[in-house]
Amino acid sequence: MILTLIQRLLIATVVLTLVAASGFAAMVDRNNCLASGVYLNTMMTTTGGTTYQCEIGDKTFSNFTIAFTNGTYTGGEGPSTPDPTTQVIMYALGATGSSTASGYPLGTGDIGLEFDFTGNNIAPANQFMELKIEYTVTVPNANYHITSVYTQANGGTIGTPLGGAYAEAIKNLCDGASFGATGIVPNFTCQSGGTPVNGAGTASDILLGSFQSYQYGTKTFTGTKTLGVYDDIKIYGASTGTTQAEVTAVLNTFGQSPTTGTPEPATFLLLGSALLGLGFLRRKRA
Repeated sequence: MILTLIQRLLIATVVLTLVAASGFAAMVDRNNCLASGVYLNTMMTTTGGTTYQCEIGDKTFSNFTIAFTNGTYTGGEGPSTPDPTTQVIMYALGATGSSTASGYPLGTGDIGLEFDFTGNNIAPANQFMELKIEYTVTVPNANYHITSVYTQANGGTIGTPLGGAYAEAIKNLCDGASFGATGIVPNFTCQSGGTPVNGAGTASDILLGSFQSYQYGTKTFTGTKTLGVYDDIKIYGASTGTTQAEVTAVLNTFGQSPTTGTPEPATFLLLGSALLGLGFLRRKRA
């Protein structure tokens, strides 16, 4: 009876070990990424420390934090910033089709996130706004890693860009770790174990300069299993004149390639444990 129980436990251990080694271990979803959209606050880390994550295809998105700030050139009150509970909607890209919520087409199979700003997303004349969104992307599947990021910002100046009015989007990427553990941190500051994709203190990984309508860019790099993403959107109303600026959406998609080279040590350890367990069972049966 005891031997039978031990055998059952060993079989269960071997099965779980093999599943983990194959890279398909289940991830816990505390909130879903939905193509129909969810308000951003439902994904953000709460004051109690709970971290929410969601999956699209083989990628997991987590560690969502924001910092929305405003100001003026001449003092006084700045513009109202978007409310993440009612005015910032997050859409899953690649969950049900190949086009974004804003209608700009992407390649079939592209996976990523889109953030739509539906209110308080305009900087009037003599005012400015900065919207920062951070999150982490991981690929649990051991056979692939992230090798590129496509980013796009929609919005720009409302009318001809006069008097210094402009909108821009800046993206910083952290290879191997997320950015701030407890909130937004200065650019190029990765958590321990990560490095800025462009190197410490260098220019931003993707800079979308002053634009009207929309702007886009792509960054490629050596593959990573964990990528910290730091979007910094700036909109400035005219310092002279009445031109306004706005941002309506920012989206990112993540390309990947098969991994190459020798398996990680953890993979060897899992496979070795599985083989030892199977060998023990065969000896007992003999």
